[in-house]
Amino acid sequence: EALSRATRSITIICAGTAGEISLDDALGAGIIAQEIQSLTPVTLKGDQAILVSRAFKGLADNDLATELKKAHHGQLVIDLGFEEDINFAARRNSITAVAVRQDHYFVGVKGMSNE
Repeated sequence: EALSRATRSITIICAGTAGEISLDDALGAGIIAQEIQSLTPVTLKGDQAILVSRAFKGLADNDLATELKKAHHGQLVIDLGFEEDINFAARRNSITAVAVRQDHYFVGVKGMSNE
């Protein structure tokens, strides 16, 4: 909700891997874009933003965890014995905190976890 009230532009940055797109990053960006769009009218800029938002539109929470587990990084996490972390990360709207940026630096966090 905090992002939907933003008065300036919002940029979602995906880290990727070795210069390539990562499924888990694209899933996260798509879900964030969809959530913002469900709260307020926004214009997505750039083909990549439109692509990831449309690609994952309507993905149910249990499907999100399944898709994350298919990703290269998801497989690494499972191999390390942390599959439950993927299930935790796949929960939508479970954190009410948002990072605060000032003068190109992250300076704090507003909000608290629901847990």
